[in-house]
Amino acid sequence: MTARVLHVLGRLHPGGGIETWLVELARGVDRDRFAVDFCVLDGTPGGYDDEVRRAGSEIIRIHRAGNRWRFSGAFRAALRARPGYDVVHSHVHYFSGLVLHAARQAGVPCRISHSHNDTRVPDREAILPRKAYNTAMRRLLLANGTLHLAVGSEAATALYGSGWERSGIVKILRCGLDFSRFRGERRRDEGLGIFSLPQDAFVVGSIGRLEPQKNQRFLLQVFAEIALRDPNAHLVVVGEGSRREDLEALAAHLGVSERVRFPGVRKDVPRILDAFDVFLLPSFFEGLPLVALEAQAVGLPSLLSTNVTPELEFSPGLVSRLPLDAGPVEWARRAMALRERRVPKEEALRVAESSAFAIRASLRALQEEYERQLEKLRVARA
Repeated sequence: MTARVLHVLGRLHPGGGIETWLVELARGVDRDRFAVDFCVLDGTPGGYDDEVRRAGSEIIRIHRAGNRWRFSGAFRAALRARPGYDVVHSHVHYFSGLVLHAARQAGVPCRISHSHNDTRVPDREAILPRKAYNTAMRRLLLANGTLHLAVGSEAATALYGSGWERSGIVKILRCGLDFSRFRGERRRDEGLGIFSLPQDAFVVGSIGRLEPQKNQRFLLQVFAEIALRDPNAHLVVVGEGSRREDLEALAAHLGVSERVRFPGVRKDVPRILDAFDVFLLPSFFEGLPLVALEAQAVGLPSLLSTNVTPELEFSPGLVSRLPLDAGPVEWARRAMALRERRVPKEEALRVAESSAFAIRASLRALQEEYERQLEKLRVARA
């Protein structure tokens, strides 16, 4: 019998780790065992829509802006209009409390939350109304969920609290990627051509949403120090977000605009990574940034902030770390020292495909978890 699963997420646009993982799951899921659909809460068409539909999935759109309880009613109505979902799997952090509450009211038997981000820093700094909201949503999701997942221990602590390991209902389930799309020789010339960069360029790269969490202002300050020391250095910042204009203005203020590229969201990540000489991710906080897995898969040396989970490292020697308070000068020095540490692509890919972050391993773990939870429900009902 085929189990029906509904994934709830904020959007279906390229450039986000959750979206990338879920689209790859939709492509690879065993359709004899699972029918997978998506409920998107930003209410607008997304760049992955066509791929998801080609994989055989339906897309439901419900805008969560405005009155939260109105959303709850709309979500219940959507579930009742499409009866038969066995699993609702929610990926919207605290808002998952409302999603799981509505799913329970609609009679969905298996209700799962999934934490993808370590939000402890912004949670501590939140104003009182936001802290009250977080507390209320955590209580809702713990009361209404039948299983709670996280991509890593920091993300688990952020959403479920410090005692999650003793709870018995929280598990670590890591996202994975289809590393096969990185196969083939490194095509640096093609990557450089995308951005009209010279053959002798030293390319510093970063990929991620242009949002405060990713700390791209610091990235630009680091690059300004690199640019002072290397006339052939260029920076490519792939992604889109609310901070784009601010970042472009900062690049101009630092005098590096002509050596910085902001190409927006790109789907050709393998070619882009082939162009990079070093990858930087100075985030304030993260859950499990999939782009750091992709960088390792192609043998690209990476410099990450110490705020990024160490659980993502599967290729020894490729990932280096610095605290943000080490400052732009030290970050620039370390980044430049990494340029000669690239690993042959074939060797790096072999390690990636045998790791727990390969899509086969991630998909197998998720499908087994669904079946385990559904079997528990069948036994309980018998």
